[in-house]
Amino acid sequence: MSGYKSLHLIVETQVILSNEIIWVPAEIQIRTSAMDFWASTEHKLNYKYQGETIPEDAKKQLIALAKTSSLMDKEMSILRNKLLAN
Repeated sequence: MSGYKSLHLIVETQVILSNEIIWVPAEIQIRTSAMDFWASTEHKLNYKYQGETIPEDAKKQLIALAKTSSLMDKEMSILRNKLLAN
């Protein structure tokens, strides 16, 4: 809907109870700082927005901003790797 990206992993872990062992699924999200900011901002927009739905032009702007944020993450990673390689 808004272009938000992160890595989502679904794993299962054992839970040992007094009379049995069960496997419980859990979701792990791996985010950069920009992704985390995006996720919290999007949450506020989607759940605290006072109108019926977010206007279509605002949705398009959110997607464009998400692409910019993703590009920034990629460029920062390239720069970090370049600087730490020396």
